[in-house]
Formats: sequence, structure tokens, C-alpha cells
Amino acid sequence: MTSPLDPCPACGHPRDGAICRLCGGAPADRRLERRARAVHEQVSAGLVAPFVGLGALFELRGVKRWIVPPTVASALVLVGLLLWLWEEIASWTSGGERVDLDMGWFSWMETPVEWVVNLPWMRSGGVLAFVLVAALVWWFGYAIVFEVLAGPFLSRMHGRAEEHWLGGAAKEGDPFESRGLLITMAAASLGALGAWIAFGAFGGVAALAMFAAPLVVALLLLPRFRTWFVPFVATEGRSALQGLVVAGVALVGMVLFLPFHLVPVVGSWIAAGGAGFFLALGSLDLALDRRGWSLDRRFGLARRRVPALLAFGALCAFLFGVPVIGPLVMLPAASLGGAWLVCKLDKGDGRISGPPPLGSARAGE
Repeated sequence: MTSPLDPCPACGHPRDGAICRLCGGAPADRRLERRARAVHEQVSAGLVAPFVGLGALFELRGVKRWIVPPTVASALVLVGLLLWLWEEIASWTSGGERVDLDMGWFSWMETPVEWVVNLPWMRSGGVLAFVLVAALVWWFGYAIVFEVLAGPFLSRMHGRAEEHWLGGAAKEGDPFESRGLLITMAAASLGALGAWIAFGAFGGVAALAMFAAPLVVALLLLPRFRTWFVPFVATEGRSALQGLVVAGVALVGMVLFLPFHLVPVVGSWIAAGGAGFFLALGSLDLALDRRGWSLDRRFGLARRRVPALLAFGALCAFLFGVPVIGPLVMLPAASLGGAWLVCKLDKGDGRISGPPPLGSARAGE
């Protein structure tokens, strides 16, 4: 007998009875008719998925509009960070004496950072130093900021893309949702700008107050926004906690594989493969969260489908390396590609552990 908690074998979403309301057991995308189980099928699916994500990002109606707010907000945060870096690097390289840093909570990083800052070519080439450091900040900083801001928007993109791939009708969401998300993002952007200004003039407490001020004003002046925002935060907060666990595991895994670069000949390949696997684990997490999968089940799928995740993560990492455009385009494309890959993979037997969390019943968003 089929339980409502049994995941659909085709798309992985929880079924309402015997028939999945999203795909009916037969996805509209013919590439999903045969699920990938054998090693060569997994590798093939992993290599195709990033390009499926790119296609969905550029071709599907109702997808691109969701990516604009977090992209603009992330870029603004990065611009502020780069301006601060320019001032700091200019001050480090202007004098002839050795630079001694006081990094507070990040004191464990002081020795390696001081070593880099005091390199002769860093001391003599301020512009070159800024360009190199800015490239690293853009690569890592943009990815982190984007992931923090884009989760709710990516979830809506997943819903639109899965409608196209699976052929089912999505549940109607709150009609205020689009406006609520835009108000939230506008308040966060204004708060970040105010915090950046206040931090330089008045310190950390004033910066925190300025960051929160636009959102507090919106909550006080807009009753409809307040009604939508409270359950939205509760829903996204539960999903974010599980996402942080997966992100933490992925980050630790990528760091653990870095020493393999020291192994001659094969070391870099091993390190790239390990980093790719954990990158893919993070990219698939939102799709699995939307299906209401427990952490155990998510990690179980990753263990059973290692070839697919290796291929998917390695190719995404390569495409991320394209200057500027790589992070801007591939972050949302990898997330969409991860959703398609979850549909394509053979997900094995088993039930979803417990009732889907409120925020994860977003299968049709």
C-alpha cells in the first residue's frame, strides 16, 4: 500500500496517494524517462545536468526574474567589500615597514595573512595585490553571499523548472509572495548599505542597528508584509538549519581534500574529484529539501550515487572558473541542474523520514 510519505520513484517528491501530482510517474522531459543507476548512466547524467540548468535559466519563462534581486544584492555587497579591500591594501602597501595585523576573532588567520601581505611583490605592487585578492574575494565571497540571499528565490526557480520537466501543476502559493520577497531583499540591501556607512563612522553596534532598521520599518508600516513575513521566516529558518549542516559537511570535505594537491601526478586529480563531490552535495541540497528528505536520506543518496556527483561537481567547478560570468551564471544554473539531476537519478527504495517540514512541502512553488 502506498503511503503519502512514499517518495515518487520518478521525481522524488512525496506522493499524494498512489499517483504523484507533479509528474504522474511519467515526467514530461523525455530525458527523465530512464533513471540513471549504472555507473556510466550516472556519469552521463552528471555531465548533462549543468547544461540542463543553464538551459532552464535562459530559456524558461518565469525563471530569470527570480534571480535578479539576489544577484543585484550580492553584487552590491561585493562592491562594498572590494572598496574596503582597496583602502586596506593601499594602507598596507603605502609604508616600508612590516605589517602586523590584529584580526580579533580571526586571530588564528593572522600568521598566514601577514606572510602574504609582507611578500615583496605585494609590498611593491598595490594594484596587482588588489587585483589578485579581489579575484579571490569575488570567487569565494560572491558564492557565500549569494547562497545566503538566494535560497528563497532559487526555491521558486526550482518550482517553475520542475513544472516544465515533470509536467504537473504546482500548488498556488501566497499571492503576496513575490512582493514580500522583493520588499525583504530591498530592505536587506538598504540595511547593508547603511551598515557599511555606519560601521566606518560609529562602529559595530550602530552598523547592526542600521542593517535592521529598514526591515523593522517595513514590518511596522506594512501589515500585509508582516502577516506574510513571520511564517516565511519560520519556514525558511527550518530549511536553513538543515542546509547549514549540509554546507558545513561540504566545506569540511573540500578542505580535507586540499592536501592531496601535494601528491605528485595524481594528487590534483584526487583533490579536484573530492572538491567536486562536495560541491555537488551542496548544489543538490535545495532540491532534496524541497522534497522533504531528511539529512540521513540526503547523505544516503550521495553515498549511493557518487559517480553522478563527482561528474556534476567537477564540471560545475570548471565552469565556475570562467572570470566574472562563471559565478554570476553558474551558481543558479548549478542549483537548477542539481534539481534535474535529482529527478534523473535512481533514488532507491525507502521512505521519507517523518512528515515533510512545512518549508519543504514547497514542491510546487
